[in-house]
Amino acid sequence: MVVSHFLKWIHTARVSERAAAASALARAYINAELPFEDRCAAEAALTLLLDDASSKVRLAIAEALSMSHHAPLQIISALASDQPEVASLVLARSPLLTDADLIDRVAGGQKAIQKLIADRPRVSMAVAAAIAE
Repeated sequence: MVVSHFLKWIHTARVSERAAAASALARAYINAELPFEDRCAAEAALTLLLDDASSKVRLAIAEALSMSHHAPLQIISALASDQPEVASLVLARSPLLTDADLIDRVAGGQKAIQKLIADRPRVSMAVAAAIAE
């Protein structure tokens, strides 16, 4: 299986290689018709990559998944809680984040996060009210 080889390889790969591979894996997850077992393995590998020491790897995943309706929700949630550079892509774009998710982030009080959420293409009345507070 390709994913099992990938998991062995990431321990010796450079950051740029891991980021490129993470992006490719994320795109394959959302764009390809993967068999169920391969889809589960890809999701597990992406979940493992959330712990990568380099934010470049997580940023590559965020770029690939941020606008997809088919991205794994737990990965989107984790990326939304990552450092600002990574979280910004997901917070600004992801259709999977609910009003409650966005309101929680707005309540955190960080101006940059509030602006990102306010700049989303669509913001509900509840989210707008939370931003206004």
